Amino acid sequence: MRFGDVEHLIPGEELRISVRRHAACLTWPVTRAAVGVLALLVLALELPDDQVVVQNVLWWASVAVLVHLSVLLRSWWVERLEVTTQRMLLTQGIVTKTVTMMPLRKVTDLTFTHTPFGRVLGYATMSVESAGADQALSRLTYMPWGEQLRHDLTALVFTKQGSADGE
Repeated sequence: MRFGDVEHLIPGEELRISVRRHAACLTWPVTRAAVGVLALLVLALELPDDQVVVQNVLWWASVAVLVHLSVLLRSWWVERLEVTTQRMLLTQGIVTKTVTMMPLRKVTDLTFTHTPFGRVLGYATMSVESAGADQALSRLTYMPWGEQLRHDLTALVFTKQGSADGE
């Protein structure tokens, strides 16, 4: 589950897992955009020819819907959960980049929930409990490869000092 190296590594730290959310999380945004654009274009085409201003507004509204969808797609593309031998990192953001981190030694419990659709498509919801306050990493939806991610993350978190080989 590696896509590349993390730019946030500290000396002695190794990247073990790097994933983005499953593409299934894009189902509703893409569906809403498609229905919205289709409805706006049908309305624009059904208007009489003397309603040019309204037609233009509807055309521009459909462009705005597509631009909004492209921003959502780009956000999905850059968001990553990365797990190293020492930390979990969640990287988000296009213009303003946010990196949320949690030391593996603070993780006290992991819960993976597989819905029927998640089992068919290959994703799960991951809940991370930690010592201390609520974390941004506490609930991550649409995590891909549910069983593989669960196995790899459990091996990192619940072995001595987050080392995958237990040394």
